[in-house]
This record gives sequence, structure tokens and C-alpha cells, in this order.
Amino acid sequence: MAHQLPVELQKLRRQLEASRWDLRCAVDDLEHSLNLPSRAREAIASHPMRYALYALAGGALASRVIPMVFRMARPTMSAKMLRTMLQAVVPLAAPYVLQRLSQMAPTPSLPVPGTPAVGS
Repeated sequence: MAHQLPVELQKLRRQLEASRWDLRCAVDDLEHSLNLPSRAREAIASHPMRYALYALAGGALASRVIPMVFRMARPTMSAKMLRTMLQAVVPLAAPYVLQRLSQMAPTPSLPVPGTPAVGS
């Protein structure tokens, strides 16, 4: 009986360590799924052409919809100011957005299951 106790303890310790690892991986996955800016950067970095086309399509759609809204609305002072601000901000913001997209670095991946966690 005394001989089996350490074997049982070792088995329980291995199960506990495996459970801790599974829990840590689940927490890491949850943190990653809730981190929207990181997920957006990864998506754009993995498929830059797709998101460039999405941006072009969105810009083309906005260039058709926004003027139509302004034509339908009675030209008020706030509409004129908003139109002027949009006309000034869009050309100024485009180089900044392109620069930020080009500087994006991919984030490190999760550790391989079965390897001990760093700092644990």
C-alpha cells in the first residue's frame, strides 16, 4: 500500500499539471478572442489585399452615399461645416493610416501545448 501512494501522487500531479496547462491555454485563447485591436491587426497583416479592397469598396460606397445624403438634406450650417471637415480630414488621414498599416508587426503566437509555460 505504501508503495502505491507515491505512484498515485505522481499520477495526480501529472493530471493537475495537465489541467493547469489546459486552463492556461483556454485563458490565453479567451484573452486573444476578446482583444479586438490585436485580432484586427492580425487579420489585416494576414490578408492585406483583402482589407485594402474592403477599404476601397467602403470608400467608393461612402463617396456615393455621403453626397446623396447632403443633397437630400436642406443645406444647414452644420452640414456645410461637416462637409468641409470631411473634405479636409480624409486626404490628411490617408497617409497616416497607410503608414500605420505598413508598420504593423505580427503578434507572437500561443505556446505549443505540452511545453511548460514561461514564468509558471
